[in-house]
Amino acid sequence: MKGPYRKLVVAAIAALVLAIVGVIWTRARQPEEPTPGGALPPGAAPADPSKKPAGDTAAVDPGPRAPAADDRPFVRPPCQPYGTVRWEDGSPAGGARIEVFVDPRYEATRRMWIDTGVVSNESGAYEMPQQPSCPMRMAASLPGRGRGEESFDLGSEGPPMEGRVLRDLVLLPARSLEGRVVDPDGNPLEGVELAMATASAVAWRDTNASTAEDPFSDAALADALMKGWARTALSDASGRFAFDAVAAGDWVVRGEGESHEPAMETVSLAQDGPPPNVELVLEPIQPWVVRVTRRDGGPVPEARVGVGERGPGPDESLTGTARTVTDTTDPRGEAYFEVSCRPRCIVTAEADGLSHASTILEDTPKTAVEFALGPAGEVRGTVDPQPDEPMSCLVMRRPTDLTQMRNDDAMSVRWLEVAEDGSFRLEHVPAGGMELELTCGLARSNLRLDLTAGQDLDLGTVTLESMDR
Repeated sequence: MKGPYRKLVVAAIAALVLAIVGVIWTRARQPEEPTPGGALPPGAAPADPSKKPAGDTAAVDPGPRAPAADDRPFVRPPCQPYGTVRWEDGSPAGGARIEVFVDPRYEATRRMWIDTGVVSNESGAYEMPQQPSCPMRMAASLPGRGRGEESFDLGSEGPPMEGRVLRDLVLLPARSLEGRVVDPDGNPLEGVELAMATASAVAWRDTNASTAEDPFSDAALADALMKGWARTALSDASGRFAFDAVAAGDWVVRGEGESHEPAMETVSLAQDGPPPNVELVLEPIQPWVVRVTRRDGGPVPEARVGVGERGPGPDESLTGTARTVTDTTDPRGEAYFEVSCRPRCIVTAEADGLSHASTILEDTPKTAVEFALGPAGEVRGTVDPQPDEPMSCLVMRRPTDLTQMRNDDAMSVRWLEVAEDGSFRLEHVPAGGMELELTCGLARSNLRLDLTAGQDLDLGTVTLESMDR
Protein backbone atom coordinates (compact mmCIF):
# COMPACT_ATOMS: atom_id res chain seq x y z
CA MET A 1 0.00 0.00 0.00
CA LYS A 2 1.56 3.27 -1.12
CA GLY A 3 0.45 6.86 -1.00
CA PRO A 4 -1.53 8.90 1.52
CA TYR A 5 -3.53 5.96 2.82
CA ARG A 6 -0.37 4.09 3.77
CA LYS A 7 0.97 7.16 5.55
CA LEU A 8 -2.24 7.61 7.52
CA VAL A 9 -2.11 3.97 8.63
CA VAL A 10 1.55 4.31 9.66
CA ALA A 11 0.74 7.54 11.50
CA ALA A 12 -2.11 5.91 13.37
CA ILE A 13 0.07 2.97 14.37
CA ALA A 14 2.83 5.32 15.57
CA ALA A 15 0.33 7.27 17.66
CA LEU A 16 -0.94 4.04 19.20
CA VAL A 17 2.63 2.98 20.02
CA LEU A 18 3.26 6.24 21.87
CA ALA A 19 -0.03 5.93 23.75
CA ILE A 20 0.93 2.43 24.88
CA VAL A 21 4.37 3.64 25.97
CA GLY A 22 2.73 6.44 27.93
CA VAL A 23 0.48 3.94 29.70
CA ILE A 24 3.49 1.76 30.52
CA TRP A 25 5.46 4.63 32.06
CA THR A 26 2.57 6.20 33.90
CA ARG A 27 0.75 3.09 35.15
CA ALA A 28 3.39 0.37 35.50
CA ARG A 29 5.14 0.10 38.84
CA GLN A 30 8.62 -0.89 37.82
CA PRO A 31 11.73 -1.66 39.92
CA GLU A 32 14.36 0.92 40.71
CA GLU A 33 17.09 -1.64 40.33
CA PRO A 34 17.43 -3.82 37.22
CA THR A 35 18.08 -6.99 39.21
CA PRO A 36 15.42 -7.36 41.92
CA GLY A 37 16.37 -9.77 44.62
CA GLY A 38 19.32 -11.64 43.21
CA ALA A 39 22.91 -11.28 42.17
CA LEU A 40 23.82 -11.16 38.52
CA PRO A 41 25.68 -14.13 37.07
CA PRO A 42 29.44 -13.99 37.87
CA GLY A 43 31.22 -11.28 35.91
CA ALA A 44 28.02 -9.74 34.59
CA ALA A 45 27.16 -6.08 35.05
CA PRO A 46 23.83 -4.26 34.85
CA ALA A 47 22.95 -3.07 31.38
CA ASP A 48 23.61 0.60 30.57
CA PRO A 49 20.70 1.72 28.35
CA SER A 50 22.57 4.88 27.32
CA LYS A 51 25.30 2.94 25.47
CA LYS A 52 25.00 1.65 21.92
CA PRO A 53 26.70 -1.49 20.61
CA ALA A 54 30.11 -0.97 19.10
CA GLY A 55 29.96 -0.09 15.43
CA ASP A 56 26.31 0.95 15.54
CA THR A 57 26.02 3.63 12.92
CA ALA A 58 22.33 3.28 12.24
CA ALA A 59 19.47 5.60 13.04
CA VAL A 60 18.52 6.01 16.66
CA ASP A 61 17.14 2.71 17.93
CA PRO A 62 13.49 3.16 18.92
CA GLY A 63 13.40 -0.13 20.79
CA PRO A 64 12.54 -0.43 24.48
CA ARG A 65 14.74 1.29 27.02
CA ALA A 66 14.36 1.79 30.72
CA PRO A 67 13.58 5.29 31.96
CA ALA A 68 16.01 6.83 34.40
CA ALA A 69 15.69 5.30 37.85
CA ASP A 70 14.61 8.58 39.42
CA ASP A 71 11.76 8.85 36.92
CA ARG A 72 10.25 5.44 37.48
CA PRO A 73 6.80 5.69 39.01
CA PHE A 74 7.12 3.02 41.69
CA VAL A 75 10.23 2.32 43.73
CA ARG A 76 10.37 -0.94 45.64
CA PRO A 77 12.32 -0.54 48.88
CA PRO A 78 14.96 -3.04 50.01
CA CYS A 79 13.85 -6.08 51.99
CA GLN A 80 15.19 -9.34 53.42
CA PRO A 81 13.02 -12.30 52.32
CA TYR A 82 12.88 -15.40 54.53
CA GLY A 83 10.54 -18.34 54.88
CA THR A 84 10.08 -22.06 54.47
CA VAL A 85 10.05 -24.30 51.38
CA ARG A 86 7.64 -27.23 51.61
CA TRP A 87 6.11 -29.87 49.38
CA GLU A 88 2.38 -29.91 48.71
CA ASP A 89 1.82 -32.33 51.60
CA GLY A 90 3.52 -29.93 54.01
CA SER A 91 6.77 -31.86 54.42
CA PRO A 92 9.93 -29.72 54.39
CA ALA A 93 11.96 -29.42 51.19
CA GLY A 94 15.63 -29.18 52.11
CA GLY A 95 18.28 -28.27 49.57
CA ALA A 96 15.93 -26.17 47.42
CA ARG A 97 17.60 -23.32 45.58
CA ILE A 98 15.93 -19.90 45.83
CA GLU A 99 15.52 -17.85 42.66
CA VAL A 100 14.15 -14.38 41.91
CA PHE A 101 12.48 -13.08 38.76
CA VAL A 102 14.15 -10.36 36.70
CA ASP A 103 12.13 -8.15 34.35
CA PRO A 104 14.00 -8.60 31.03
CA ARG A 105 13.25 -5.04 29.88
CA TYR A 106 15.88 -3.84 32.36
CA GLU A 107 18.38 -6.63 31.76
CA ALA A 108 21.05 -7.41 29.21
CA THR A 109 20.91 -11.11 30.05
CA ARG A 110 18.36 -13.35 28.35
CA ARG A 111 17.86 -15.31 31.59
CA MET A 112 14.91 -14.18 33.64
CA TRP A 113 15.21 -16.36 36.73
CA ILE A 114 18.39 -15.61 38.67
CA ASP A 115 19.77 -18.13 41.17
CA THR A 116 20.50 -16.22 44.39
CA GLY A 117 22.79 -18.94 45.74
CA VAL A 118 20.57 -19.34 48.82
CA VAL A 119 19.59 -22.96 49.69
CA SER A 120 16.94 -24.12 52.15
CA ASN A 121 18.16 -26.18 55.14
CA GLU A 122 16.93 -29.61 56.25
CA SER A 123 13.78 -28.12 57.79
CA GLY A 124 13.08 -26.20 54.58
CA ALA A 125 13.92 -22.81 56.11
CA TYR A 126 15.84 -20.19 54.17
CA GLU A 127 16.90 -16.60 54.69
CA MET A 128 18.23 -14.31 51.98
CA PRO A 129 20.60 -11.39 52.49
CA GLN A 130 19.25 -7.86 52.18
CA GLN A 131 17.95 -7.29 48.64
CA PRO A 132 18.30 -3.87 46.95
CA SER A 133 14.64 -4.01 45.87
CA CYS A 134 11.94 -6.32 47.15
CA PRO A 135 11.32 -9.11 44.57
CA MET A 136 7.73 -9.50 43.39
CA ARG A 137 8.20 -13.07 42.19
CA MET A 138 10.29 -15.87 43.69
CA ALA A 139 10.81 -19.57 43.07
CA ALA A 140 12.26 -22.61 44.78
CA SER A 141 13.73 -25.43 42.73
CA LEU A 142 15.06 -28.94 43.27
CA PRO A 143 16.40 -29.96 39.84
CA GLY A 144 14.70 -33.10 38.61
CA ARG A 145 12.39 -33.28 41.65
CA GLY A 146 10.20 -30.19 41.83
CA ARG A 147 9.73 -26.49 41.40
CA GLY A 148 7.40 -23.86 42.84
CA GLU A 149 6.84 -20.23 41.84
CA GLU A 150 4.95 -17.59 43.81
CA SER A 151 3.87 -14.00 43.10
CA PHE A 152 3.65 -11.50 45.95
CA ASP A 153 1.32 -8.52 46.00
CA LEU A 154 3.28 -5.44 47.00
CA GLY A 155 0.17 -3.30 47.47
CA SER A 156 -1.15 -0.52 45.28
CA GLU A 157 -0.49 2.48 47.52
CA GLY A 158 2.75 3.64 49.08
CA PRO A 159 5.88 1.62 49.81
CA PRO A 160 5.43 -2.14 50.33
CA MET A 161 6.88 -4.33 53.05
CA GLU A 162 10.29 -3.37 54.39
CA GLY A 163 12.87 -5.20 56.46
CA ARG A 164 12.37 -8.95 56.96
CA VAL A 165 9.60 -10.27 54.69
CA LEU A 166 7.99 -13.69 55.15
CA ARG A 167 7.69 -15.54 51.85
CA ASP A 168 6.87 -19.24 52.03
CA LEU A 169 7.26 -21.34 48.88
CA VAL A 170 5.55 -24.60 47.87
CA LEU A 171 7.24 -27.18 45.62
CA LEU A 172 5.22 -29.10 43.02
CA PRO A 173 6.39 -32.50 41.80
CA ALA A 174 8.58 -32.27 38.73
CA ARG A 175 7.34 -33.00 35.24
CA SER A 176 9.50 -32.82 32.17
CA LEU A 177 8.36 -31.06 29.01
CA GLU A 178 10.35 -32.11 25.96
CA GLY A 179 10.23 -31.34 22.28
CA ARG A 180 12.02 -30.89 19.00
CA VAL A 181 12.65 -27.97 16.64
CA VAL A 182 12.76 -28.59 12.89
CA ASP A 183 12.60 -26.68 9.61
CA PRO A 184 9.73 -27.20 7.10
CA ASP A 185 11.60 -30.19 5.60
CA GLY A 186 11.91 -31.90 8.98
CA ASN A 187 15.62 -31.18 9.45
CA PRO A 188 16.64 -30.54 13.08
CA LEU A 189 17.61 -27.00 14.07
CA GLU A 190 20.41 -26.54 16.59
CA GLY A 191 20.88 -23.51 18.83
CA VAL A 192 17.26 -22.35 18.72
CA GLU A 193 16.30 -20.52 21.90
CA LEU A 194 13.16 -21.89 23.52
CA ALA A 195 11.09 -20.01 26.09
CA MET A 196 8.07 -20.94 28.19
CA ALA A 197 5.19 -18.80 29.44
CA THR A 198 1.91 -19.58 31.11
CA ALA A 199 -0.87 -19.69 28.54
CA SER A 200 -2.99 -17.32 30.62
CA ALA A 201 -0.30 -14.65 30.48
CA VAL A 202 0.04 -14.91 26.71
CA ALA A 203 -3.74 -14.85 26.26
CA TRP A 204 -4.00 -11.79 28.49
CA ARG A 205 -1.37 -10.00 26.43
CA ASP A 206 -3.05 -10.87 23.14
CA THR A 207 -6.56 -9.83 24.18
CA ASN A 208 -6.05 -6.99 26.65
CA ALA A 209 -2.69 -5.31 26.15
CA SER A 210 -3.96 -2.85 23.54
CA THR A 211 -7.61 -2.55 24.57
CA ALA A 212 -7.89 -2.74 28.36
CA GLU A 213 -8.77 0.51 30.08
CA ASP A 214 -5.96 -0.07 32.56
CA PRO A 215 -3.77 -2.80 31.03
CA PHE A 216 -0.96 -2.25 33.51
CA SER A 217 -2.82 -2.47 36.79
CA ASP A 218 -1.25 -4.43 39.67
CA ALA A 219 -3.14 -7.58 38.70
CA ALA A 220 -2.12 -7.23 35.07
CA LEU A 221 1.53 -6.79 36.01
CA ALA A 222 1.46 -9.90 38.18
CA ASP A 223 -0.19 -11.98 35.45
CA ALA A 224 1.37 -10.64 32.26
CA LEU A 225 4.85 -9.53 33.28
CA MET A 226 5.74 -11.57 36.33
CA LYS A 227 4.52 -14.73 34.59
CA GLY A 228 6.20 -13.88 31.33
CA TRP A 229 8.77 -15.85 29.38
CA ALA A 230 10.39 -17.11 32.55
CA ARG A 231 12.16 -20.32 31.45
CA THR A 232 14.62 -20.73 28.60
CA ALA A 233 16.48 -23.60 26.91
CA LEU A 234 18.50 -24.27 23.75
CA SER A 235 17.95 -27.00 21.19
CA ASP A 236 20.81 -29.48 20.68
CA ALA A 237 22.29 -30.89 17.47
CA SER A 238 19.27 -33.19 17.03
CA GLY A 239 16.90 -30.26 17.53
CA ARG A 240 15.72 -31.56 20.89
CA PHE A 241 15.11 -29.50 24.03
CA ALA A 242 13.75 -30.15 27.51
CA PHE A 243 12.35 -28.15 30.41
CA ASP A 244 12.69 -29.88 33.77
CA ALA A 245 10.59 -29.38 36.91
CA VAL A 246 7.60 -27.88 35.06
CA ALA A 247 4.37 -27.43 37.02
CA ALA A 248 1.16 -28.91 35.63
CA GLY A 249 -0.98 -26.53 33.59
CA ASP A 250 -1.27 -24.87 30.19
CA TRP A 251 1.94 -23.48 28.75
CA VAL A 252 3.07 -21.72 25.59
CA VAL A 253 6.43 -22.77 24.16
CA ARG A 254 8.13 -20.35 21.79
CA GLY A 255 11.14 -21.00 19.56
CA GLU A 256 13.31 -18.28 18.06
CA GLY A 257 16.36 -18.76 15.83
CA GLU A 258 18.77 -16.30 14.28
CA SER A 259 17.77 -17.16 10.71
CA HIS A 260 14.25 -18.51 11.25
CA GLU A 261 10.87 -17.00 11.99
CA PRO A 262 9.66 -17.55 15.57
CA ALA A 263 6.95 -20.14 16.23
CA MET A 264 4.73 -20.90 19.24
CA GLU A 265 2.67 -23.84 20.41
CA THR A 266 0.28 -24.20 23.37
CA VAL A 267 0.56 -27.44 25.34
CA SER A 268 -1.23 -28.88 28.38
CA LEU A 269 0.87 -30.64 30.99
CA ALA A 270 -1.17 -32.90 33.31
CA GLN A 271 -0.07 -33.89 36.79
CA ASP A 272 -0.32 -37.57 35.78
CA GLY A 273 0.07 -39.43 32.53
CA PRO A 274 2.62 -39.09 29.74
CA PRO A 275 3.77 -35.54 29.01
CA PRO A 276 3.11 -34.07 25.55
CA ASN A 277 5.88 -34.02 22.99
CA VAL A 278 6.23 -30.59 21.42
CA GLU A 279 7.35 -30.09 17.82
CA LEU A 280 7.99 -26.58 16.57
CA VAL A 281 8.42 -25.92 12.85
CA LEU A 282 10.43 -22.77 12.14
CA GLU A 283 10.33 -21.27 8.66
CA PRO A 284 13.51 -19.67 7.31
CA ILE A 285 13.50 -15.88 7.13
CA GLN A 286 13.40 -14.61 3.57
CA PRO A 287 15.72 -11.65 2.83
CA TRP A 288 13.97 -8.33 2.33
CA VAL A 289 15.05 -4.87 1.23
CA VAL A 290 14.80 -1.30 2.47
CA ARG A 291 14.94 1.25 -0.36
CA VAL A 292 15.83 4.89 0.42
CA THR A 293 15.33 7.73 -2.07
CA ARG A 294 15.20 11.51 -2.01
CA ARG A 295 11.78 13.06 -1.92
CA ASP A 296 12.69 15.01 -5.06
CA GLY A 297 13.95 11.86 -6.79
CA GLY A 298 17.08 9.69 -6.94
CA PRO A 299 18.54 7.00 -4.65
CA VAL A 300 20.31 7.81 -1.38
CA PRO A 301 23.56 5.81 -1.02
CA GLU A 302 25.19 5.49 2.41
CA ALA A 303 21.87 6.06 4.20
CA ARG A 304 21.87 4.54 7.69
CA VAL A 305 19.14 1.96 8.14
CA GLY A 306 18.20 0.19 11.38
CA VAL A 307 15.77 -2.63 12.08
CA GLY A 308 14.73 -2.89 15.74
CA GLU A 309 13.41 -6.40 16.32
CA ARG A 310 11.01 -5.20 19.00
CA GLY A 311 8.73 -2.23 19.35
CA PRO A 312 8.02 -0.37 22.60
CA GLY A 313 4.61 -1.96 23.18
CA PRO A 314 3.46 -4.29 25.98
CA ASP A 315 3.10 -7.29 23.67
CA GLU A 316 6.77 -7.24 22.74
CA SER A 317 8.72 -10.48 22.82
CA LEU A 318 9.92 -11.10 26.35
CA THR A 319 12.59 -13.65 25.52
CA GLY A 320 15.43 -11.17 25.82
CA THR A 321 16.62 -7.66 25.23
CA ALA A 322 15.89 -5.71 22.09
CA ARG A 323 18.35 -6.17 19.24
CA THR A 324 18.93 -3.76 16.38
CA VAL A 325 20.41 -4.80 13.05
CA THR A 326 22.05 -1.95 11.13
CA ASP A 327 23.34 -1.43 7.61
CA THR A 328 23.99 1.30 5.04
CA THR A 329 22.43 1.51 1.61
CA ASP A 330 24.35 0.64 -1.55
CA PRO A 331 24.70 2.96 -4.58
CA ARG A 332 21.14 2.04 -5.57
CA GLY A 333 19.88 3.20 -2.17
CA GLU A 334 19.10 -0.34 -1.01
CA ALA A 335 19.97 -2.29 2.14
CA TYR A 336 19.12 -5.98 2.58
CA PHE A 337 18.11 -7.67 5.82
CA GLU A 338 17.44 -11.20 7.00
CA VAL A 339 15.59 -10.31 10.18
CA SER A 340 12.22 -11.45 11.47
CA CYS A 341 9.56 -8.82 12.11
CA ARG A 342 7.22 -11.12 14.03
CA PRO A 343 5.41 -9.96 16.03
CA ARG A 344 6.72 -6.49 15.23
CA CYS A 345 9.76 -4.41 14.39
CA ILE A 346 10.55 -0.76 13.72
CA VAL A 347 12.52 0.21 10.62
CA THR A 348 14.35 3.54 10.58
CA ALA A 349 16.37 5.42 7.95
CA GLU A 350 18.34 8.68 7.88
CA ALA A 351 21.14 10.22 5.85
CA ASP A 352 23.48 13.21 6.07
CA GLY A 353 21.59 16.38 5.29
CA LEU A 354 18.29 14.51 5.04
CA SER A 355 15.49 13.63 7.42
CA HIS A 356 14.86 10.69 9.74
CA ALA A 357 11.95 8.39 8.88
CA SER A 358 10.52 5.29 10.52
CA THR A 359 7.74 2.76 10.08
CA ILE A 360 6.32 -0.11 12.14
CA LEU A 361 6.00 -3.58 10.63
CA GLU A 362 3.90 -6.34 12.18
CA ASP A 363 5.28 -9.12 10.00
CA THR A 364 8.36 -9.80 7.92
CA PRO A 365 7.81 -7.83 4.69
CA LYS A 366 7.36 -9.60 1.37
CA THR A 367 8.06 -6.44 -0.67
CA ALA A 368 10.49 -3.57 -0.34
CA VAL A 369 10.13 -1.10 2.53
CA GLU A 370 10.51 2.33 0.95
CA PHE A 371 11.47 5.69 2.43
CA ALA A 372 11.61 9.04 0.62
CA LEU A 373 13.69 11.45 2.72
CA GLY A 374 13.40 15.23 2.53
CA PRO A 375 15.38 18.25 3.74
CA ALA A 376 16.13 18.42 7.44
CA GLY A 377 17.63 20.46 10.23
CA GLU A 378 18.74 20.00 13.84
CA VAL A 379 17.14 20.86 17.17
CA ARG A 380 19.03 21.24 20.44
CA GLY A 381 18.34 22.44 23.95
CA THR A 382 18.52 21.64 27.67
CA VAL A 383 15.83 19.94 29.71
CA ASP A 384 14.78 21.28 33.10
CA PRO A 385 15.01 19.71 35.62
CA GLN A 386 18.36 18.23 34.75
CA PRO A 387 18.83 14.47 35.26
CA ASP A 388 21.48 13.16 37.64
CA GLU A 389 22.71 10.79 34.94
CA PRO A 390 22.29 10.32 31.18
CA MET A 391 18.82 9.16 30.23
CA SER A 392 16.75 8.20 27.20
CA CYS A 393 13.67 10.19 26.23
CA LEU A 394 11.00 9.33 23.70
CA VAL A 395 10.36 11.87 20.93
CA MET A 396 7.28 11.89 18.73
CA ARG A 397 7.03 14.24 15.77
CA ARG A 398 3.72 15.33 14.24
CA PRO A 399 3.45 17.80 11.33
CA THR A 400 1.22 20.83 11.85
CA ASP A 401 0.49 20.90 8.13
CA LEU A 402 -1.66 17.85 7.38
CA THR A 403 -0.58 17.92 3.72
CA GLN A 404 2.80 16.70 4.98
CA MET A 405 1.15 13.47 6.07
CA ARG A 406 1.88 12.15 2.59
CA ASN A 407 5.61 12.24 3.35
CA ASP A 408 7.43 9.18 4.67
CA ASP A 409 9.13 11.29 7.35
CA ALA A 410 5.95 13.08 8.53
CA MET A 411 5.42 11.00 11.67
CA SER A 412 8.22 9.47 13.67
CA VAL A 413 8.82 7.93 17.08
CA ARG A 414 12.40 7.60 18.24
CA TRP A 415 14.70 7.77 21.21
CA LEU A 416 16.79 10.79 22.21
CA GLU A 417 19.85 10.63 24.45
CA VAL A 418 19.95 13.37 27.11
CA ALA A 419 23.26 14.07 28.85
CA GLU A 420 23.56 14.34 32.61
CA ASP A 421 23.69 18.15 32.30
CA GLY A 422 20.32 18.02 30.51
CA SER A 423 21.65 18.91 27.06
CA PHE A 424 20.40 17.15 23.95
CA ARG A 425 20.66 17.34 20.18
CA LEU A 426 18.10 15.85 17.80
CA GLU A 427 19.44 15.47 14.27
CA HIS A 428 17.75 14.72 10.94
CA VAL A 429 14.52 16.49 11.91
CA PRO A 430 12.29 17.00 8.83
CA ALA A 431 11.97 20.65 7.86
CA GLY A 432 8.59 22.36 8.25
CA GLY A 433 6.07 23.11 10.97
CA MET A 434 5.72 20.43 13.64
CA GLU A 435 4.82 19.45 17.15
CA LEU A 436 7.48 17.61 19.14
CA GLU A 437 6.42 15.64 22.19
CA LEU A 438 9.36 14.90 24.47
CA THR A 439 8.69 12.27 27.15
CA CYS A 440 11.33 11.60 29.79
CA GLY A 441 10.17 9.05 32.33
CA LEU A 442 7.11 10.57 34.01
CA ALA A 443 7.66 14.08 32.66
CA ARG A 444 6.73 15.54 29.31
CA SER A 445 7.07 18.68 27.22
CA ASN A 446 5.09 19.62 24.10
CA LEU A 447 6.88 21.91 21.67
CA ARG A 448 5.57 23.66 18.58
CA LEU A 449 8.18 24.94 16.13
CA ASP A 450 9.10 25.67 12.52
CA LEU A 451 12.37 24.36 11.14
CA THR A 452 14.01 25.24 7.84
CA ALA A 453 16.37 22.99 5.90
CA GLY A 454 19.89 23.12 7.30
CA GLN A 455 18.86 25.11 10.37
CA ASP A 456 20.42 24.44 13.78
CA LEU A 457 17.60 25.55 16.09
CA ASP A 458 18.41 26.21 19.74
CA LEU A 459 15.32 25.72 21.89
CA GLY A 460 17.06 26.94 25.03
CA THR A 461 15.55 25.50 28.21
CA VAL A 462 12.82 22.90 27.72
CA THR A 463 10.71 22.55 30.87
CA LEU A 464 9.47 19.05 31.62
CA GLU A 465 6.07 18.92 33.34
CA SER A 466 5.12 15.96 35.50
CA MET A 467 2.40 13.79 33.98
CA ASP A 468 1.07 13.04 37.48
CA ARG A 469 -0.27 16.55 37.88
